[in-house]
Amino acid sequence: MVKGKQSLLLSVAVIIAVVWLEMAALQVFGAGVSGNDESSHVLNGYLIWSYLTGPLGSNPMAYAQDFYVHYPKISIGHWPPLYYAVMSLFFFISPDSFAPLMAYHLVMTALPALIVLFVLWRQIGPRWALAAGVVCALLPLSIDNAYYFMLDQTIAALAMAGMVLWVGYCRTRRLWYVLGYALVAVAAVMVKGNGWLMGLFPVFHIALARQWRLLLEWRLYVAAVVAVALVIPWYALTYKIASDGFNYQWGMAYFAEAFPRFAKYVIGGSGLVVVALAAVGAVLALANRLEPRLGLMGTAAVAMVGAAVLFHAVVPVAIVPRYVSAALPAMAVLAVYGSQWLADRALARLDGGRAGAATLAVVAAATVAMVLPGLLHLHRHPPKVDLEMDLAAQRIVAETPASTIVIDAHPGGEGALAYEVAIRDTGRRHYVVRSSDLLAQSNFMGSSYQLTVKTPDEVLAKVEGLAATWVVAASGTAVFPRFEHSLLIAQALALPQSPYELVATFPHRNRQGSTRLYRLREPRAPDVKAVRAVNYPEKAIH
Repeated sequence: MVKGKQSLLLSVAVIIAVVWLEMAALQVFGAGVSGNDESSHVLNGYLIWSYLTGPLGSNPMAYAQDFYVHYPKISIGHWPPLYYAVMSLFFFISPDSFAPLMAYHLVMTALPALIVLFVLWRQIGPRWALAAGVVCALLPLSIDNAYYFMLDQTIAALAMAGMVLWVGYCRTRRLWYVLGYALVAVAAVMVKGNGWLMGLFPVFHIALARQWRLLLEWRLYVAAVVAVALVIPWYALTYKIASDGFNYQWGMAYFAEAFPRFAKYVIGGSGLVVVALAAVGAVLALANRLEPRLGLMGTAAVAMVGAAVLFHAVVPVAIVPRYVSAALPAMAVLAVYGSQWLADRALARLDGGRAGAATLAVVAAATVAMVLPGLLHLHRHPPKVDLEMDLAAQRIVAETPASTIVIDAHPGGEGALAYEVAIRDTGRRHYVVRSSDLLAQSNFMGSSYQLTVKTPDEVLAKVEGLAATWVVAASGTAVFPRFEHSLLIAQALALPQSPYELVATFPHRNRQGSTRLYRLREPRAPDVKAVRAVNYPEKAIH
């Protein structure tokens, strides 16, 4: 027993080390935030932490509105709050350091592979279980997910945990299993809207496993009522702002475009070797050729892959690879089931001594074959860019006790500066204004972009009208998309009559480009009324 626990702990350490190494290879550690969504994610977590350690008990909505006026990149409402509530706990370790957030990111990125390891440990033995965990961690799409702070890794982990509980319910018909599944589904839905695929998964599995009697089980409906009752109030309140992020319209036209692309993302995100072996595992599961203890999990894995593809092919949010992340653990499980079945038949005639050594060699060879596409993907993957917004924020907070800062970059760069200022601005005396709000109008996704200024002089008048002491402007290959107002603000700052002077230039790390810091020659106190008029605090609640 002790030896078994030691072996399991060592396997856990191996998977965490694998994820840490891939993140290190991507140069994620120390690069800060730069993706369009990840700055919102970390600011949302910081908002919750700052409320818990500040005016806890006061009106949280009023606090969020005030926070939004200072740092207009929070987005709780567009996304549910559960991921951020957990993230906020890591800020207690060190609120002004990026290290705890990286620890959180490491845990969330490794979690799907760790759940795969734990689930298969007793099912198919330590060797194959470790292989499955390593494969899950090194799938090409898993590597992409390690790049940014995103919600999809957590959805993948909850999908795998839900599969386990659902299979337990199918085997035992015990209420606590299906209630556990319902709570995991609630957690997924309260992490991200993609979590609604957990409602589709049981339907798929009942059909694939021919578990029709479950439709007559009162326990199933009790769990469904519990789940719906817990999540409907939040989504009824926030659907309007969440749907603002939909890039497409409901209907068959979207489905016809999305379904083949999402299926392709599962294939490309898994690698052809994993897909081929997963196909073997899927056929065995659907044909009842696996052992009974594996068969239900195999059909559940097939159902999860199908649910991940079909759900996103119906709900018209966007067509991006990471949305099918919930399929990744299932693909790893199916691939290892297929690998083990093939290996068992290939080694069936060997005696005990030779079979043991041969099995170890086959497990190692199969693992290498399955992770090779991911390793090649990792080798080709560009390292994460560092926009050096932390250096700009350090100087701003050090040199001015209170100020208004205009940030010009892509949405990720705007949010990066807002986050870096927020964690240093302990008295909340600085105000960040996004140039995309000051000089243009658009929806949440930026798909209805319209300029509200025409000339550099108009831009300068707008910036000066805010009493902005600082202007931070980022440009380069990592700052994409590049908007029209960014060209105008660059021209405005170069005008002879501009009262702003360039005081620092911070070259980007891992990409061509730089972040430039401009300061007003005669600093001014923030004009809160003018800032509020631009930052639209009502966006935080509507």
